Amino acid sequence: EGSILNTHVDRSATHVISCILEIGHLEYDYEEADADKMQWPLKIFDHDGVEHTVPNRVGQMILYESATCAHGRPDPFPGREFVNAFVHFSPKGWPENYLADPGKKAEL
Repeated sequence: EGSILNTHVDRSATHVISCILEIGHLEYDYEEADADKMQWPLKIFDHDGVEHTVPNRVGQMILYESATCAHGRPDPFPGREFVNAFVHFSPKGWPENYLADPGKKAEL
């Protein structure tokens, strides 16, 4: 309870696209019927710097550009337990094969 995830961007070499799958969460005084009411939303800043709040739900999958869009959970966690699974992706040949100037060395 009370934990936060500071706003950050992920490693650009390996985390170009990321996926969060919420598996479950528990509140204090947990009752099965109330399990999906608790929220610890993910906040993501798009490429224009606009903040978006993505509410979380068990079974929900969030797909986002984690290496270029700052994201986090800056609000204190209201529950007891929170379980997510993460998948991170980068295309084959990333980033060299995707540069606008192929002769330029990639800065990661």
